[in-house]
Amino acid sequence: MKVRFIGLIFIFVQVLLLCSCEDSTLTEQTASVDPLGWKINDTIGFSYEVKDSLVPVDFLVTTRNESNYPYSNMFLFLDTRFPDGRMIRDTVELTLASAEGKWLGEGFGSIKFSSFLLKHNVLFPMNGTYRFIVGHGMRDEALKGIHDIGIKIQKANAGK
Repeated sequence: MKVRFIGLIFIFVQVLLLCSCEDSTLTEQTASVDPLGWKINDTIGFSYEVKDSLVPVDFLVTTRNESNYPYSNMFLFLDTRFPDGRMIRDTVELTLASAEGKWLGEGFGSIKFSSFLLKHNVLFPMNGTYRFIVGHGMRDEALKGIHDIGIKIQKANAGK
């Protein structure tokens, strides 16, 4: 009887822990890049509908790159189009490898996944659909070794 009671308490605690884990991701979108190379004029677009502009968020960019990617960094142009039609452009540098040439991303084998926090604890200024357009800012006509580019928007303070 005592063992059964302890077992029930254990199951109750497990269910309570599972229910208390809240997914803080509001959106996570990824797009594949042309395997022959990401052409300098090709852009990748993502959309996100803001329903509550009072919720602070973290904005991240994700990449998957091949270990034969020829650089330790990558420059991106990130255009944000607001629901009212305004647009802003950010130029972002992503560091993919250390100065010693060691890839900083996660993963086994030749493909590495990296996530970069671009903006922390920010508010979208208005509700509506935002469009994010990403292009590379490298000098290569066709940038090779990049598999995917993505965005992730999550509630700020997700790790707290």
